[in-house]
Amino acid sequence: MKSEVLEGAFQKLEAVLKNASDARTSLQGNSSAKETRNRFASRIAREPRIRDAIDASCREFAAGRAWPLADDEVKIFFWDRVSAAHGFAGWLLQNGFDGPDITLEAMLTLLLVDYWQQAGVCGWMGTLIQLDRMLES
Repeated sequence: MKSEVLEGAFQKLEAVLKNASDARTSLQGNSSAKETRNRFASRIAREPRIRDAIDASCREFAAGRAWPLADDEVKIFFWDRVSAAHGFAGWLLQNGFDGPDITLEAMLTLLLVDYWQQAGVCGWMGTLIQLDRMLES
């Protein structure tokens, strides 16, 4: 049962990614590496100020409700959470981990909120460092 819940969360996150991929591409557009880096740094700076609202939206989604209406910039924050959660869940499944014995809602909350606070936001910082190094080259 435990791995079935993790698998169910993974599949739900994957469906969101597939449905939102074109929208994400159109929101970000084609920009230079420097523009991408600056936009990314701006999101990193803004995220702590709106984290509680995004956490609440993620909990709503985990409970089976639709994502709330949001402006395009905030939608990217949701996408980042889903992408990070999907990657982590996929890694767990690929490496044979069972999830804790919890409901699908609790698993999605763990992946979208708790994981983000503990590790997902750190991944952002790593990406920013990589962008800076790329621009220095």
